[in-house]
Amino acid sequence: MDDQSIKEAAIYLRSEIMSMMSEQDKLPRPINPEAVMSGQGEPPESLLTFFRTLYTGSNVSSSEKTERLVRSASDDAVFVTTRGRTKPSKHLCMGLGLKSLTGSRKVVEMLNHYGHSISYYTVEAIETDLATNICERNCATPEGIHKVSGLCTGLASDNYAENTETLSS
Repeated sequence: MDDQSIKEAAIYLRSEIMSMMSEQDKLPRPINPEAVMSGQGEPPESLLTFFRTLYTGSNVSSSEKTERLVRSASDDAVFVTTRGRTKPSKHLCMGLGLKSLTGSRKVVEMLNHYGHSISYYTVEAIETDLATNICERNCATPEGIHKVSGLCTGLASDNYAENTETLSS
C-alpha cells in the first residue's frame, strides 16, 4: 500500500469525525451525570472499524478487551482531531475520576496534554455545574436513586486529608 492510500484513508476518517462534530449536541446546562456518561456522541462507525481492523486483522471483534481498546482509541482520535471541542465519555469520565481519586491537577493536565482527558479547568467547571445542579434541586441524593421510606443510608468520613497533628497532641 502506498502513502497516498494511507493519506486518503486518514482524510476520509477526519471528514467523518468533523461531520460528526457538526451534528453533536452541546453538553446540557446544568450538566447531569447521564450527560457525562454518554459524552458528546459516539465515534463514527468507520473509525471503530478502522481500529478494530488494525488491532485484530479483521472487522470481527475477538474479545471485550479488544472492543474496549478500539473504543478508547476511537474516542482519543475524536478528541484530538476536534482539538478537544468534542468530549467523548472517556475523556469526561477520566478527568473527573482522576481528579476525584488523586486530587492532583498535575495528573489530569498530563493526561490532557497527551489527549486522554479533558483539562483540569474543564473538570472543575463540570464539578461546579454538577454541584450547582444538586443545590438547585435542593436534594443531595443523586439522580436515579429512588428514595424509599423505611430504608436508611449510613455515612462515614475520615480526616486523612487533614493535618491534625499539633504541638499539643
